[in-house]
Amino acid sequence: MSSPIETDPQAARQEESKRLVNECGLSLRKAAMVLGVSYEQVRQDLGRPKRSGRPKTTGRGRQIGIRWHNALIKKIEAWGAAQEDEPSRAEAIRRLVQLGLQANQQAT
Repeated sequence: MSSPIETDPQAARQEESKRLVNECGLSLRKAAMVLGVSYEQVRQDLGRPKRSGRPKTTGRGRQIGIRWHNALIKKIEAWGAAQEDEPSRAEAIRRLVQLGLQANQQAT
């Protein structure tokens, strides 16, 4: 007879989420990428509470709207997921711009 986990895909995903995060040491975002599910699904699988309140802001500044190609967005998100604190996409873009400006300044 098959176990309940073998017949229930949600239970199987929950077990795999727990294994990837707890045993393999992956972040929630990386586990979500491996499993092909959203960050929220992995967070719920592990029973972690949702963050409440507004996200931290970077202060007053000008908002700039730019169109991005999907390939570049995926690279930015992958870079952000590889960072220890897993910044938001906006924060990852800010950091990458700063790194680029610093590298350019050092080259000149």
